[in-house]
Amino acid sequence: MRVLERLFWRSERAGRPQGSSLDQVPGNESQALGDLSGELEHPRSGFRDELAVRDSTHAHSDNSGGTGTDRAIPALSKRLSGGGASGESTTMVRAFPEHQRLKAFQELECLAFDEKGNFERRAVSRLELLRAARSVQSALIDYPPLLSDSGDDLSQEQIAKLMKRRQKRIHEYRQNFLQIRDLRQIDPSFASKTALWVRQNVLIISLLHIRALIFADRLLLFDPDAPEVQETSLVIRERLRSVPVDRDVYAPFEFRALEACFICVCNALERELGAFEPYLMQLLEDLSRESTMQKIESLRMLKLRLNGFLAKAQDIRQTLKSVLDEDEDMARLYLTELRKQHGKPRTTEDHEAAEQLLESYLQLVDHVHNRAELLDAATSDTEDLLSIQLDAMRNRLLVLDMSISVVTGAFSWADVVIGLFHMNLQLPIYGENGGSVGWFIGVVFVMLAWALLLVAIMFTWIRRSGLWHA
Repeated sequence: MRVLERLFWRSERAGRPQGSSLDQVPGNESQALGDLSGELEHPRSGFRDELAVRDSTHAHSDNSGGTGTDRAIPALSKRLSGGGASGESTTMVRAFPEHQRLKAFQELECLAFDEKGNFERRAVSRLELLRAARSVQSALIDYPPLLSDSGDDLSQEQIAKLMKRRQKRIHEYRQNFLQIRDLRQIDPSFASKTALWVRQNVLIISLLHIRALIFADRLLLFDPDAPEVQETSLVIRERLRSVPVDRDVYAPFEFRALEACFICVCNALERELGAFEPYLMQLLEDLSRESTMQKIESLRMLKLRLNGFLAKAQDIRQTLKSVLDEDEDMARLYLTELRKQHGKPRTTEDHEAAEQLLESYLQLVDHVHNRAELLDAATSDTEDLLSIQLDAMRNRLLVLDMSISVVTGAFSWADVVIGLFHMNLQLPIYGENGGSVGWFIGVVFVMLAWALLLVAIMFTWIRRSGLWHA
């Protein structure tokens, strides 16, 4: 039996994922759940004690005619939980006082909504959130027997197979659990990241300003002091009150809560786009007629806002698509049904209602995203038009510079003549009286005529070569 106890202890530690809140307390899973159940008895938590679910499951197994092997695991768990005379295991579990555990998990302010739309402000700890998300699934572990029906010890090979089976079931049981790292998405002290994660018994929402956890019977909306969140709380309250609770077959609570969050997200996207869309369209129209530095600077600022909006809309779009592409996530969206069936999920093909809900709001997000993309395309076209106008202006400046260079080159040969006449030489044209008016006028006329002829020749060649158009 000591070999079985050691194997049982190792399997418990091997099947526990790292980073889980249950890793903070030594011992096996029964010890951890029993130790953490004390906080659920606090009136503020309001969450169900998952240890009671575990105990009721074992009691049902014993009363339904279970064999000796079915009753072996609870007995062995009781021994490992400190049922021995020494009580050493109980001492290890109780080594962390309750107030120290609560201090380790920082409390988060939130608005808690019930199924009728009523809400109140409260503070919840991360421990409460983790335990609430795991309350339903605590009854799902099907312990494989370690002893035979006759009570005889099993062989080492049989024990190894049973341990392997049990580790596999624990691994499947712990898949998609709500983890400590997941709570970063709803913590206002961390930067927001677009996310819609489907975990066991809970939905994690981080869309724009909305950070929420949706359970089968409640919604927790975090960061209640933000003005956007206060406005969102009113929308969620009206949405939850608009549908009677007895119609949960057609509109379960999690779908109504999720739809209320989607409505707030779509409204926020519409408002943000409508805040600058008219100004940007008017600015683009003005720039097509006349461009100034002030208008170009305004275009740059609005383009930055548009790029930020496109990034947020694209993130939300990809998040919804990623959930639609995963059939398992779609099936786990039915939290109410999961609770009624004691954690048994529906088939991965039966999720038509969830698919319709996500697709309808994905189309709305696509519509807003497409409007923003059209606006971005119009902005790019205007930028191209401005670039063409600037190129044309630069070309005109180049033509002007070329014209000035041609005229300057045409008259530059006159400097040679002037330089020659400045020489200290005896020329016949000066005559006895030191000069002649006729020669002066003749030389000037010849210089101007030659310069004008040269300019005409050069401009004619430039036009024919296509370098300049009148």
